[in-house]
Amino acid sequence: MAVEVFISYSREDQETVAPIVDLLMVMKEGLVFQDYRSIRPGKKWRETLFAALRQARTVIVFWCEHSAGSGYVKEEYEMAIQEDKDVLPLLLDGTELIAPLAAYQWIDFRKTRIHQPLTLPPKLPDRYRPRYYPKDEHGEYVDRELEEEMKQLSRMQRQRDQARQEVAAQICSALSQRHGLP
Repeated sequence: MAVEVFISYSREDQETVAPIVDLLMVMKEGLVFQDYRSIRPGKKWRETLFAALRQARTVIVFWCEHSAGSGYVKEEYEMAIQEDKDVLPLLLDGTELIAPLAAYQWIDFRKTRIHQPLTLPPKLPDRYRPRYYPKDEHGEYVDRELEEEMKQLSRMQRQRDQARQEVAAQICSALSQRHGLP
């Protein structure tokens, strides 16, 4: 089956890219080529990668600080442009989109949380914070502050997951229009 979409990204962003690609792969078997999922062990990775890139109709470039510094990503988008592929840059952070990619309509995800680490705001040093551990209904001491931090991290994770789903939905919509997919 012919590969229609090639995923170009920095390995440092694999965790960010993976759930989005998962959703794209559900659309149609063989639709998406992503290096670590699509190259079988024992195959020459570089030859396989560039064969898939030549075959693809659309190249999605996940653009951020990491991909801007990646020689592989540069080589991939340059080849895509040279071969007159549809190129879809996805802006993940505030890294400036370079001129060759800026010529293509992009999707802006900089305001979403898909590329941000899950971190809590800084707190006062421990010596300045009063500590009070009340007992729960079983007589055990409970760190309410830690519980609240865990709840906040959980909320942030849900927001990031929701943002990733929205990203995938927008990409799916764009690909559906280009490739006549359901």
